[in-house]
Amino acid sequence: MRVVTMVAFQPALLLHADAYGYLRVADDLEPSPPRPSLYPLLLRLVYPFHSLLPVVVVQHIAGLAMAIGVYALLKKLGVGPFGSAVGSAPLFLDAYQLNIEHYVLSETLFQVLVLGALFLIAAPRTPSPRALVLAGFLLGLSGITRVTGVVLLGPVILYLLWKRVGLKPIAACLGAALIPLLSYATWFYLVWGDFALTSRGSLIFFGRVSPFADCRTESLPEYQRVLCDVRQPSDRPGTEFYVWRILHPLSPLRDFEPPRGKELDDVLSDFSRRIVIAQPFDYARVVGGDLLHYFAPGRWEGERDAQQEQWEFADTPDLGPDDVATLNALKATGDNLPKVIRDYRGSPEPTGLWGDEPPPKFEIVGPFARFLDGYQDIVYTHGPLLALATLLGCAGVVLRPVPGRRRSVRPEAFLFTATGFALLFVPAATAVFDYRYLLPAMPLLSLAGVLGAHTIEQHRRPPGRHLKL
Repeated sequence: MRVVTMVAFQPALLLHADAYGYLRVADDLEPSPPRPSLYPLLLRLVYPFHSLLPVVVVQHIAGLAMAIGVYALLKKLGVGPFGSAVGSAPLFLDAYQLNIEHYVLSETLFQVLVLGALFLIAAPRTPSPRALVLAGFLLGLSGITRVTGVVLLGPVILYLLWKRVGLKPIAACLGAALIPLLSYATWFYLVWGDFALTSRGSLIFFGRVSPFADCRTESLPEYQRVLCDVRQPSDRPGTEFYVWRILHPLSPLRDFEPPRGKELDDVLSDFSRRIVIAQPFDYARVVGGDLLHYFAPGRWEGERDAQQEQWEFADTPDLGPDDVATLNALKATGDNLPKVIRDYRGSPEPTGLWGDEPPPKFEIVGPFARFLDGYQDIVYTHGPLLALATLLGCAGVVLRPVPGRRRSVRPEAFLFTATGFALLFVPAATAVFDYRYLLPAMPLLSLAGVLGAHTIEQHRRPPGRHLKL
C-alpha cells in the first residue's frame, strides 16, 4: 500500500499550510514561532538529493518499522500472534496513516519518537537506567517536534513509579528529556526573545475559547471586552478563524491594541483563562464534544472543525479554495513564503532545496489515486473501534493480576491508555478538532486495547492454559 501511495502521488503530498512553514524553516534555519522545528531541521538532510522523494520514502519505511515494532512488543508482553497482529494492523493498513506519511509534515517523526521512547520503557520487565535515559531523550525530542510530546512525561513518570524503578533512574529520564527541550528553548530565546518552544500558544487558546466566549462576565477588564466576537455564539466560526484570519474584517484582533505596558500574548492568555473560569461548563462541553467526536462512527467534520478533506487522497491536481485562501492570507500578513512553495500546477522557483534548478512538477497518477480514494473510504481505524480499544485499555488497568502468570501487563495497559488519551485530550482542550491529531494516538490506544483484552483473557483461563489471543 505504501508503494501504491508513492506511485499515485509524486513526489509527495505538499498542499498543507504547515508543510510550507516547515520548508521555510528548513530554508532559513530559524525556529518557527507557531510550531517547534526539529522536523524542518531534519529536512535539511534531503537537500543534497534535490527532491522530496527521500522524505516520504523514509517516512513510509518508518511507518512499517513502527508497525513491526508494535507487533514485536505485544509478543514480548505475552500476547499471541492474533492479538499482536490486531494491535499492529492500524499502522500497517490505516489509509489515513498512509496519507500522513506521504505529507511533508511532522506526524511520522513524532510517532517514531514517542513509540521508540515507550518501547524502551515498556518492553523489559524492568527498564535499565540506560534505556530510561534514551527514552527520556526521545521524549524530549518529541516535544520539539510537536509540543504535546511534553505532556507525555506525566504518564511516563507515573508508570515508572508504578514499576518502582527508583527515584534516581526517574530523575535521569527527566534530565535527559530536558536536554533537547532546554536547548531548543535557548535557541528560541536567542532568535525571538522568548524562552519557550513556541510563541503562539496564547493565540491558539484564544481561538479555542472565542467561539463560546461571553464578554458580559464581570471578571473581564474593560479593555478585554472588545476581544469577544460581536456575533451570537451560534453564528460564530470555529477556532481556526480566530487564530489565522486576524486581518478579517470581523476578527476581534484586527484593530485591537493592548494597553500600554502589556504584551498581546499576555492579554490573550489572561482573557482565555478568565473565560474558562467564568464558563467552565461551556468549555467542558466543547472539549468533551471533540473527544467524543474522535470515537464517533465515520469520518466527518462539524462546522467549526478543521477540514477533513485535506487528509483524504485527492484525484485532482488543483488547489482547493482553502489552500488558496491560506496562501493569500500568508502574503497579506507579510509572512515570507518559503522559496520552495509551488502548487501542483507549476510556477517553478529556485530554492535552497532545489539549488538553482526549478523543482519538478507534482503529479497524480489517476488510476492509483482513485484506488486509494476508494480504499480510504473503508480501511481506517473507525471511531467505535478506537473507543472499544480505550475501554479495554482501562479494563486492563483496573483488573487485578492473575496469580501464577509470568507478568502482569497492567502497568503497560496504563502507560499506553494514558499516553494515547493525552494525545487526544491536549488538542481538544487547547486547539481544534482535527483528525490529524488522532493519528499519533491511534497506535497507542490500539496497544492499550490489545493489552486490556489480553488481561481479560487471562482472567477467563486458568494458569497453564495456552492463551490464544
